[in-house]
Amino acid sequence: MLRLLRLLRNPRAAIDLASIMVGVIVIALVGSIISATVFGVIPWSQREAAKQDLATVRVAESLAKMLPEAGGKYLEYGILSTAPVDLIEHKTTLDVTTDTDGTCWVAAIRSGDGSFFYTTSQSPTVRDYKSEADSTHADFCAPLLRPLKDVIAGIALPGDDFTPPPPPPVLPIAPTLTVPTLPAGKVGQVWGPVTISATGRPTVFTFAVQPADGLSKLGLALDASTGVISGTPNQIGVSNFTLTATNDGGTSSPVAGQIIITTDPVFAGNNTDVEIVSDQGGRIYQYVKSGTTDVITQLTNFTKPAVAISTNGAGRTYIIDGQGDMWGQGGTALGDGQPVNTPASRTAQIGAGVKWKEVAAATSAAIALSQDGDIYSWGSSTGNLLGSAASDTVKPTKIPTSVKFKHISATQTYATGAVGIGLDVDDHIWMWGKSDQGSVLGGSGVVTLSVPTQMFGTTTFKSVEIYGYQAIAIGTDGKLYTWGIAGLSKAGTGVASVTSATPVAANLGAYPSAKFKQFSVGSSAAAALDEDGHIYTWGTNNSSGLSLGFGASPLTQGTPRLLDTVGTTTFASVDVSGYRVTALDTSGNVWMWGRAGMTAPAIIPPQ
Repeated sequence: MLRLLRLLRNPRAAIDLASIMVGVIVIALVGSIISATVFGVIPWSQREAAKQDLATVRVAESLAKMLPEAGGKYLEYGILSTAPVDLIEHKTTLDVTTDTDGTCWVAAIRSGDGSFFYTTSQSPTVRDYKSEADSTHADFCAPLLRPLKDVIAGIALPGDDFTPPPPPPVLPIAPTLTVPTLPAGKVGQVWGPVTISATGRPTVFTFAVQPADGLSKLGLALDASTGVISGTPNQIGVSNFTLTATNDGGTSSPVAGQIIITTDPVFAGNNTDVEIVSDQGGRIYQYVKSGTTDVITQLTNFTKPAVAISTNGAGRTYIIDGQGDMWGQGGTALGDGQPVNTPASRTAQIGAGVKWKEVAAATSAAIALSQDGDIYSWGSSTGNLLGSAASDTVKPTKIPTSVKFKHISATQTYATGAVGIGLDVDDHIWMWGKSDQGSVLGGSGVVTLSVPTQMFGTTTFKSVEIYGYQAIAIGTDGKLYTWGIAGLSKAGTGVASVTSATPVAANLGAYPSAKFKQFSVGSSAAAALDEDGHIYTWGTNNSSGLSLGFGASPLTQGTPRLLDTVGTTTFASVDVSGYRVTALDTSGNVWMWGRAGMTAPAIIPPQ
């Protein structure tokens, strides 16, 4: 202390001390200026950054409103900042709420210095928030899903003395429906499936069609929960309808749909030169030779489009419709429950309660294949076609066997004999019935097989047909085989007549690589369809028509020959009945040749 006093009394020391004091004061002033600047600029920057975030909300809401997910409405912050919208970075210090209709919004933010600001969709002005009274000005959005005070409370820090609000509600958004192209379909062929879809919130939708039968009248159905349209059409026609989707947000605008269902023509004939043909409109016609022309009659009693047809030429015709129901028209042995010898012509459903796949009619009996693979028979027991039944049956009765089948055929061999043939699901051939020329049943003389009997061991085949005393099959190698009695060069071996109890391969000489998928045999000729849609014929031109399809020459064709008189046309199926050949091309046209007066294959005009 004494030393300090001495210094103060020293004039030189006093001058030095004054300098020091001035320096200290200057340093203090500079420090205070810097401190004031720093502590003033940082809060200002924080507030400006918060206001910029509110401007970002304005841009994000404008974009969100145009999204399909928003349905033309503004979005709450929880939706705006998360997938799938995800238009703005999620921050715990920022929140947005909308009015109850989603037509306006209010955004609030807490800046780093603890200040609160808000803005609305109606005005770009950013305002300070002090109390709920601040939300009463003219351009405020109301009524809000959440009050502004609750929004502020949600972004406050513990020390800000606000009570957190409950979680914000999710704003429902009515669906927007998307319907893909609805393809045309065919009766009896699986349609689709096609899925209609929707966006919106929540994502649980109920789909509907109007009118209610817009799909069901065609045999189709809409799954109300998944939006899947599927089914197997059973009616032809054009159905126009609308589809909608509904969720908690409302119902979508209806979307118009149209489905067109047609049917492929089908046909079948018999040994009396009668052909039954259905057109693409589902109408069924009977062609009966009269001199050099046909008498064509529409079978109006059949009111449903056919997917399969059989006729026996003795006044009985059967069709299977797109629902798998079978209908018969005729008299004796019709199978409708009336006595076998009831001659009166009638039309009736046959075998109600069973879904059918194929039917094959002989003169006084018939067989049919169910979609479950079972064979049924009905009619007279005389020809042994019934397959173990000792007496006549008046309606379809299941043949007692555990074997499941995928294809059948039947024929009348002689007055008191008929033969049935079936291909099982393992591709083995089974036969039953009675024939006075036993080679067709794998024997000789008169042969009777009372029940379906497996033929030719474990040899497998793709398809089989029978006509009279001749059976033809396609092997799993795609080649043609025949057995029984085949005259008029119908065996396709190059020999005029063949009798064999076992399958004999056709001679494909000029077409060694041809592989076949379908065939048919008639009174004087046979035809087969290869996997590329080309038809081959062989046999003999009959005296009143040109069954081979090549004109008057050659008279006889001993081996399968490519039908080259139809240009580049390809075919989907072929049938030979009596002396007539009928074929369906891949464009849906029906061709005929072989009947008297038809000199070459030609498209028959629609009726």
